[in-house]
Amino acid sequence: MKHFATLKAKYQAAKHQDSSPVSRLYRILKQLDYQEQLRNSDITWLNEQELFETLTIFQQQEAAKEAEIDQLKDKYQAIKHPDSSLSSPLYPLLQNLEAYQQLSKSEIDWLEEHKLTETLNIVQQLEQKQHFVELKAKYKASQYEDSSPSSHLYKVLKKLELEHPLGEPDINFLKKRKLTDTITIAQDKYAATLKSKIERGEQLEESDVDWLKNNGRENIIAIAQAKHFATLKSKYNVSDYQDKSPSSPLYAILQKLEKAERLEPTDVAWLEENKIKRRQSNYGYYGWREEGYKLFSGKIWNTYHKNDSLRLRCSVCAIAHFFLASFVGAGFTTNLCHSPFTYINPPRSHPRCDRFIVLVGYPKCELNPPWESAIASFPVIWVGLFFCPIGVERGRV
Repeated sequence: MKHFATLKAKYQAAKHQDSSPVSRLYRILKQLDYQEQLRNSDITWLNEQELFETLTIFQQQEAAKEAEIDQLKDKYQAIKHPDSSLSSPLYPLLQNLEAYQQLSKSEIDWLEEHKLTETLNIVQQLEQKQHFVELKAKYKASQYEDSSPSSHLYKVLKKLELEHPLGEPDINFLKKRKLTDTITIAQDKYAATLKSKIERGEQLEESDVDWLKNNGRENIIAIAQAKHFATLKSKYNVSDYQDKSPSSPLYAILQKLEKAERLEPTDVAWLEENKIKRRQSNYGYYGWREEGYKLFSGKIWNTYHKNDSLRLRCSVCAIAHFFLASFVGAGFTTNLCHSPFTYINPPRSHPRCDRFIVLVGYPKCELNPPWESAIASFPVIWVGLFFCPIGVERGRV
């Protein structure tokens, strides 16, 4: 065989007469060519066949490997590991590092198990450096020479990879280094991310809308508003309303209802004037018979009055708390923090105040902080009869 003859010449074993492809010598010479370690039985066999030149070449290979592992241990800060034999798992691991190959999980676990912290740090730095090179190629920034993981460009490219928007300082950094292609890719990528967010039915944050405005992507804002408008129309059972444009007065009104904001009289008048074809759930309450059904009905009507009622209740509770503060300032004492009822105890300087009244405030009031008790004391007139459920108790002080 030609390959066998070539190996015998290379490793000075030509005097051996066997040229069979299943020869033991052929297997040994192939192992030498791949720089694999020979078994002890193979070394003994070479001695018996008096192939001393072949053995010398093998020994030179082994010596070179031993020198290499010492160099690699020093380079990758693994000197404290005592085993420097060629059979140690550390040797192929360090060879992989030298060849810029990513380590497997089992190799990482082996380093952690043997507490080679310095080597692990180097591995992390090499992985980051390789990642940086890949990101520079992906985002067309390869002309930037610095490949150190501590480079600011690496931080910028990682933001892009995580689909985060770039701030003005990052954009200026790219502009100064003439990385215009990177800027274009960054803007297109984040715009696509926001568009995907809209398609999933998620609402854009105010910061997202600002970014779209600043980067000339008003078309995506229009898509988001149209999608949000359709969602609100469905929620308030007015999907039959034909105008789908975000500039419709209905969109602004539904947004106010969502935020529990007060509707202006002009908003209510507009809802009264405009109609839809489909009848809403509580429309029969009004008894209207004209063609079409007014928008100011159903869920819109209910939400409007619910929000208005809540504001009235909170206002009353706020007034009640003002009176409570006046009592405390005048020397009255209360148990406000310890009971669902608030007792007003007049001081000795008020001899005519021989009675007290306990008022329990509206329990679902959403003032911040919630004032859950409307308080008064005889002879002061109490407030909030129609909006706060009240329990009255009288007694002698």
